[in-house]
Amino acid sequence: PQVQRANGSWTRVDSWPTEGDDSGDRSGLNTYDVGFDVGWEADFWGRYRRGIESADAAFFASITNQQDAQVLLAAQVADAYYAYRTTARQIEIAQENADLQLRSLDITTKLFKSGQSAELDVQQARTQYLATLSTIPDLEIALQQIENALCVLLGRAPGDLPEIASVPATLPELNPQFIDAFPANLLLRRPDVRTAAWGVAAQSAQIGVAKADLYPSITLFGTIGWSGSSVNGTDSTVTTGVGPAFTWNLFNYGRIENNVRVQDARLQQVIEGYQLTVLAAASEVDSAAISVVKTKDQQALLAEALEAAERSLSLSTKRYQEGYSDFQRVLTAQQSRAARSASYVANQGAHISSVIAFYRALGGGWQPATSEDLIPESIRQIMAERTDWDGMLEDPVPLPQ
Repeated sequence: PQVQRANGSWTRVDSWPTEGDDSGDRSGLNTYDVGFDVGWEADFWGRYRRGIESADAAFFASITNQQDAQVLLAAQVADAYYAYRTTARQIEIAQENADLQLRSLDITTKLFKSGQSAELDVQQARTQYLATLSTIPDLEIALQQIENALCVLLGRAPGDLPEIASVPATLPELNPQFIDAFPANLLLRRPDVRTAAWGVAAQSAQIGVAKADLYPSITLFGTIGWSGSSVNGTDSTVTTGVGPAFTWNLFNYGRIENNVRVQDARLQQVIEGYQLTVLAAASEVDSAAISVVKTKDQQALLAEALEAAERSLSLSTKRYQEGYSDFQRVLTAQQSRAARSASYVANQGAHISSVIAFYRALGGGWQPATSEDLIPESIRQIMAERTDWDGMLEDPVPLPQ
């Protein structure tokens, strides 16, 4: 029943005269009544059915919204974690380059002191060494900032990340497998696409709700009541009533029809939004896939370039020590080795980030969230102490088909 109403009252009335010998006498009267009304509108035109459809769709849209946030959070945590490892590796590479340059500085210093080279070689080696060392503090700042960002994503205080202590010193070598094309239905696994689709469903049902106002409504109502008083000679009475009620907004058709048109326009709006969401999703998948492929190709080229730079540094250093070339070739080889090693590690990090972006573009792992995912046990206990949830906090999350 759409109408359910219970009412009751009790009244006590006392009276007594204010003049005469009987001024102290008084009389009392009690009256009471109880009633209950109920009304049920027959859903001939689907007003309530369509309203339930709209509410269900809005509810499932809220679930897919949470799942979209879950996928985004997981991707951000993974991205920040590997950004931390990439930056840590860049610090190691910078330190390795500084160690190589320090050995060159030692060689040039010994040769200068023995009179076999000029002071210019010493100062150039010193400049190169100090310049490389100066890049490390900036990387350490970035490393701490990434760690703090990761703490925020995990809901922890800055510095509360003991897991970082066991982070490997190297980055993983990924070898993702791809197919040439993806089924369009795969995009429907993305939570944001499903949210947009449920938004269309919710708004579509609102048109049916608005159209139902064009037709008459028939309501079956019933009432029952009991009343009585304490006056002698009066009887308690029971009243009942039952019957139909008929309403029809005959003179509001213009307003009702315009409301139907408004709901239809809103439906077209959310349909356009859904189509835009799908196009954006397809674009993200394609962009992430091409980024994965190209960074993988670039990684192979950078690996060869780094190997050549290291060989060049080894040969130029040996020729300088033997007196067959000047120190400028060593400096150039050191700069090339430092640049190639930094590019190699940066591209490694970019490749991993591209794989994470591809994973996120496809909607993550598509694992349904449980009640423990939504509300951790500690928070559930706090909420249960504050309010009686009647077991709702432990209920499984309903998933749409």
